[in-house]
Amino acid sequence: MPIREIVTLPHPSLRRKARPVTKFDNSLQTLIDDMIKTMR
Repeated sequence: MPIREIVTLPHPSLRRKARPVTKFDNSLQTLIDDMIKTMR
C-alpha cells in the first residue's frame, strides 16, 4: 500500500509549477522519505 497517493494524468496538480525549495528541514525530509517508500 502506498504511503502517498499516486496521481496520474490528467490530474490538475501535475500542471502546476512547483515552488522553489528555500529550506531543507525535517518536513521536507519526511516528504522525500515518504515518496521513496511509495515508489518501492
